[in-house]
Amino acid sequence: MTFYEKRVSLKEIKGRSLKRQMWRIKYHLSKLAVLPAVALAATDFEEPPAPVTGPSDIVDIIETVAGWMFGILIALAVVFLLYAAFLYLMSAGDQTKTAKAKNVLIYAIWALVIAVLAGGVAVFVKDFLLKQPRS
Repeated sequence: MTFYEKRVSLKEIKGRSLKRQMWRIKYHLSKLAVLPAVALAATDFEEPPAPVTGPSDIVDIIETVAGWMFGILIALAVVFLLYAAFLYLMSAGDQTKTAKAKNVLIYAIWALVIAVLAGGVAVFVKDFLLKQPRS
Protein backbone atom coordinates (compact mmCIF):
# COMPACT_ATOMS: atom_id res chain seq x y z
CA MET A 1 0.00 0.00 0.00
CA THR A 2 1.21 3.42 -0.81
CA PHE A 3 0.92 6.53 1.28
CA TYR A 4 -1.96 7.81 -0.83
CA GLU A 5 -3.97 4.63 -0.38
CA LYS A 6 -3.65 4.85 3.40
CA ARG A 7 -4.75 8.48 3.49
CA VAL A 8 -8.05 9.13 5.20
CA SER A 9 -10.33 11.91 4.07
CA LEU A 10 -10.76 14.97 6.24
CA LYS A 11 -14.48 14.23 6.57
CA GLU A 12 -13.76 10.83 8.11
CA ILE A 13 -11.31 12.36 10.59
CA LYS A 14 -13.83 15.02 11.63
CA GLY A 15 -16.53 12.37 11.95
CA ARG A 16 -14.34 10.22 14.18
CA SER A 17 -13.37 13.10 16.43
CA LEU A 18 -17.00 14.24 16.69
CA LYS A 19 -18.07 10.72 17.65
CA ARG A 20 -15.28 10.58 20.22
CA GLN A 21 -16.30 13.95 21.67
CA MET A 22 -19.96 12.92 21.85
CA TRP A 23 -18.94 9.71 23.61
CA ARG A 24 -16.88 11.70 26.11
CA ILE A 25 -19.78 14.06 26.79
CA LYS A 26 -22.17 11.15 27.36
CA TYR A 27 -19.63 9.48 29.62
CA HIS A 28 -19.18 12.55 31.81
CA LEU A 29 -22.92 13.25 31.94
CA SER A 30 -23.51 9.68 33.09
CA LYS A 31 -21.01 10.27 35.91
CA LEU A 32 -22.94 13.41 36.90
CA ALA A 33 -26.17 11.40 36.98
CA VAL A 34 -24.73 9.22 39.76
CA LEU A 35 -23.84 12.14 42.04
CA PRO A 36 -27.27 12.45 43.73
CA ALA A 37 -27.15 8.77 44.69
CA VAL A 38 -23.70 9.24 46.17
CA ALA A 39 -24.84 12.30 48.09
CA LEU A 40 -27.91 10.51 49.46
CA ALA A 41 -25.80 7.55 50.54
CA ALA A 42 -23.96 9.78 53.01
CA THR A 43 -27.06 11.07 54.80
CA ASP A 44 -28.63 9.62 57.92
CA PHE A 45 -32.21 8.55 57.38
CA GLU A 46 -34.82 8.79 60.09
CA GLU A 47 -36.60 5.80 61.51
CA PRO A 48 -39.92 4.98 59.86
CA PRO A 49 -42.83 6.88 61.38
CA ALA A 50 -45.45 5.30 63.61
CA PRO A 51 -48.63 3.94 62.01
CA VAL A 52 -51.33 6.36 60.90
CA THR A 53 -53.58 7.24 63.82
CA GLY A 54 -55.38 10.39 62.72
CA PRO A 55 -55.89 13.04 60.05
CA SER A 56 -52.70 14.87 60.97
CA ASP A 57 -50.69 11.72 60.14
CA ILE A 58 -52.33 11.53 56.72
CA VAL A 59 -51.40 15.16 56.14
CA ASP A 60 -47.80 14.38 57.10
CA ILE A 61 -47.73 11.54 54.56
CA ILE A 62 -49.16 13.81 51.86
CA GLU A 63 -46.56 16.46 52.70
CA THR A 64 -43.75 13.92 52.48
CA VAL A 65 -44.94 12.59 49.11
CA ALA A 66 -45.44 16.12 47.78
CA GLY A 67 -41.97 17.10 48.96
CA TRP A 68 -40.43 14.15 47.14
CA MET A 69 -42.47 14.90 44.01
CA PHE A 70 -41.42 18.53 44.16
CA GLY A 71 -37.73 17.68 44.45
CA ILE A 72 -37.82 15.06 41.71
CA LEU A 73 -39.78 17.26 39.31
CA ILE A 74 -37.50 20.24 39.88
CA ALA A 75 -34.42 18.08 39.30
CA LEU A 76 -35.90 16.59 36.12
CA ALA A 77 -36.91 20.02 34.85
CA VAL A 78 -33.38 21.33 35.35
CA VAL A 79 -31.93 18.31 33.57
CA PHE A 80 -34.29 18.83 30.64
CA LEU A 81 -33.53 22.54 30.53
CA LEU A 82 -29.85 21.70 30.21
CA TYR A 83 -30.67 19.06 27.60
CA ALA A 84 -32.69 21.62 25.60
CA ALA A 85 -29.77 24.06 25.77
CA PHE A 86 -27.42 21.32 24.58
CA LEU A 87 -29.75 20.46 21.69
CA TYR A 88 -30.07 24.10 20.74
CA LEU A 89 -26.31 24.60 20.76
CA MET A 90 -25.72 21.46 18.71
CA SER A 91 -28.44 22.27 16.17
CA ALA A 92 -26.02 24.46 14.17
CA GLY A 93 -28.89 26.28 12.49
CA ASP A 94 -30.77 23.13 11.40
CA GLN A 95 -34.48 23.98 11.62
CA THR A 96 -35.64 20.49 12.68
CA LYS A 97 -33.07 20.26 15.48
CA THR A 98 -33.89 23.78 16.62
CA ALA A 99 -37.60 22.92 16.68
CA LYS A 100 -36.86 19.81 18.74
CA ALA A 101 -34.83 21.91 21.20
CA LYS A 102 -37.69 24.40 21.52
CA ASN A 103 -40.17 21.58 22.18
CA VAL A 104 -37.94 20.12 24.90
CA LEU A 105 -37.62 23.60 26.41
CA ILE A 106 -41.40 24.05 26.43
CA TYR A 107 -41.91 20.68 28.12
CA ALA A 108 -39.22 21.49 30.69
CA ILE A 109 -40.99 24.75 31.53
CA TRP A 110 -44.27 22.84 31.88
CA ALA A 111 -42.51 20.45 34.27
CA LEU A 112 -41.40 23.42 36.39
CA VAL A 113 -44.95 24.78 36.45
CA ILE A 114 -46.35 21.39 37.47
CA ALA A 115 -43.71 21.05 40.20
CA VAL A 116 -44.58 24.45 41.64
CA LEU A 117 -48.29 23.60 41.52
CA ALA A 118 -47.62 20.28 43.26
CA GLY A 119 -45.97 22.16 46.11
CA GLY A 120 -48.93 24.53 46.29
CA VAL A 121 -51.47 21.70 46.28
CA ALA A 122 -49.76 20.11 49.25
CA VAL A 123 -50.11 23.33 51.27
CA PHE A 124 -53.75 23.69 50.17
CA VAL A 125 -54.61 20.12 51.18
CA LYS A 126 -52.89 20.57 54.54
CA ASP A 127 -54.84 23.75 55.27
CA PHE A 128 -58.09 22.15 54.11
CA LEU A 129 -57.74 18.94 56.14
CA LEU A 130 -56.49 20.55 59.34
CA LYS A 131 -59.02 23.35 59.31
CA GLN A 132 -60.86 23.38 62.61
CA PRO A 133 -64.67 23.43 62.33
CA ARG A 134 -66.36 26.51 63.73
CA SER A 135 -68.58 25.93 66.73
